[in-house]
Amino acid sequence: MVQRYKYQVEDKSLTQPFLARYVWKPIADKLPHQLSPNVITLIGGATVFFSIPFIWLAFQGKGWGFLAAAFCIMLYLTADNIDGLHARNTGQSSKKGEFLDHWLDSITTLIISLSILFALEINGWLLATILISIATAFFATNWEYRHTGVFYTEHVGTNEGLLIVIFLYLILFFFFKTPFFTYQGPTTLNAASSILYFSIFGCSVTIFKSILRMKKHLFEFIPFLFTMSVIAAWGLTDLISNFIMGVLILGGGVPFCGSFLLRRLCNLKSIYRNWISLGLGSLGWVLFFLKESVDPVTVQYVTYMTLFLIFLSLLRDLFRALTILASKQNLKA
Repeated sequence: MVQRYKYQVEDKSLTQPFLARYVWKPIADKLPHQLSPNVITLIGGATVFFSIPFIWLAFQGKGWGFLAAAFCIMLYLTADNIDGLHARNTGQSSKKGEFLDHWLDSITTLIISLSILFALEINGWLLATILISIATAFFATNWEYRHTGVFYTEHVGTNEGLLIVIFLYLILFFFFKTPFFTYQGPTTLNAASSILYFSIFGCSVTIFKSILRMKKHLFEFIPFLFTMSVIAAWGLTDLISNFIMGVLILGGGVPFCGSFLLRRLCNLKSIYRNWISLGLGSLGWVLFFLKESVDPVTVQYVTYMTLFLIFLSLLRDLFRALTILASKQNLKA
């Protein structure tokens, strides 16, 4: 079979050269050729969902849940690296596989990030800062990809982030709820705050470098940042819970990133997405400034409507991408 598509990435990861040579490649070389790379991608994504009940059990006092979650994330990290290798080894690289990979990343990023942040009991303005940092770094990577066709990975990228998560789960098995691994404010330097500041720094580097390379398209950041700011304002003034704030900020980036992937891989425009985002953001700011006189039910309604629209965009993007890319693949065949 002739390889028809080449996925372009500029990977500066510190761990990738070693892992690719001694871990990912040996595993990928042993996989049967008839196995679809997309199946590997889906299995990897499923393992992140499997980690959710284990994290919940860990929060209920079953410490072994952290060990099981660490194993799930290790499986996800492995699948996320070998699916592309297997695709190239067997000539099965495709735009459909690339879309599926990054579409799933938008979901797994949300699950993994929230699990760690709440395990460390992060709260307050620093929680809002790290949430927006993660969401913006993910946005910036996909934004740059939309215009260049290349995914840029910095020295501390996905591999390093997931390895840190795995390490943290293993540590939390022994030290969950201990003072050193529980957030005690932005000025108390312990494991929780150190991880937070390191993560913010890493995300900031990714964002800054993307902006330097793509500054002529900087106006495309406006709808995203406008939406993120109102969600953070709601969370910091207790209009919504920390958990809902986290879901909305990390999930709020999904429609933007989905539109970038559709534009690049399928040449499909999402012409109303920015306007919907700006409209919801404007409504959010109005409710924020009138919060003393606004019925809490109204806030709940807007929150649930936003969550529904995020979920709807996620499914719609998947359906549109698979339909278009499958039809193009059939035409080529």
